[in-house]
Amino acid sequence: MNSAKAMILSLGFFIAMQANAVEISRSTQSECLNQLDSEISHQQIELDQRYLSFENKSSPTKIGLPEINRSQLLIPDSTGYQEGIILFHGFNASPFEVENLGVHLRDLGYVVYMPLISGFGGSYHSANQFKYSDWQNSYKESYGRFSKCFDKVHVGGFSLGGGLTLDFLLSENDLSKIKSVTLIAPYTKAKQKGALFLGKLIDVFQNGISFETLYDLTESPDLLPILENPTRYVDQFPVSAGVEIAKFGRHLKKHSNQFGGPVFVALSESDDTIDLNSMKDFVSTHLVNFSYYVHPKSIGTPHQMLVRTASNPLIEETLDEVAQFITYWSKETPPPLSP
Repeated sequence: MNSAKAMILSLGFFIAMQANAVEISRSTQSECLNQLDSEISHQQIELDQRYLSFENKSSPTKIGLPEINRSQLLIPDSTGYQEGIILFHGFNASPFEVENLGVHLRDLGYVVYMPLISGFGGSYHSANQFKYSDWQNSYKESYGRFSKCFDKVHVGGFSLGGGLTLDFLLSENDLSKIKSVTLIAPYTKAKQKGALFLGKLIDVFQNGISFETLYDLTESPDLLPILENPTRYVDQFPVSAGVEIAKFGRHLKKHSNQFGGPVFVALSESDDTIDLNSMKDFVSTHLVNFSYYVHPKSIGTPHQMLVRTASNPLIEETLDEVAQFITYWSKETPPPLSP
């Protein structure tokens, strides 16, 4: 056998071995995702039972955890996914708030996991039974469950989900799998002054306030997406949970370290829910490599930047901006996560 032929055969063998290795990797990942899907279903059934146990026994109707508000795992038709994306929704909500972005990214070939943060997606009775530490644990468990299926992951969060992402980045030791971070209107502090005091005062009299009543009192445009999609949010504003999110904001202030990975921050200057100045101060203090994408006040975009509404004309642009950021960092090597 001449040397040229031997070289060709050796090269062919090497390519075949590499292809086989890829197939094994794909098979292992497929098994992991199947197991993940099973774990998610089991966990959501358990959460449904917990929610039902919390609801008022005298109530003629039970909400539990409706199917439409449960965690979602989106898997593209293509095979061999090397990176996954996990997206966390906001306060009082469900994966619905990040679903448009999740579907957009799934269509680009990413596996996308949109977990339900424990306490939300059902009634205010159940939401009031959870502390912010439960939200933190829900975040960590969801990330751990998902990240084991991938070499690299991209994390993102809207509102409370963004605040929990910041908390996670600044408190966890092993962030080696994270390639990029997307924050959409991340919560660090509520815009409304005295929210904690008001919440404690109202809590003495009742644990739930209808969103219609809140809108009549505040006329906040950020409540309109909730009123337009009532089944995708907690049925009433859970006052005790409202106190917890204020406590969580104070907890965030205790962080002193920084995160060095690439971060995309989207915000609307018309946001009537989060304190934009507080958020910007937090970002500039604790993040090293970040960029802003801003909806100007003249547009009037509400807090829910990822929900399709008549008042959110830039949503498609927003989805594309996030996708471009994630796609870029899928190809590039991120800077050190610890500056």
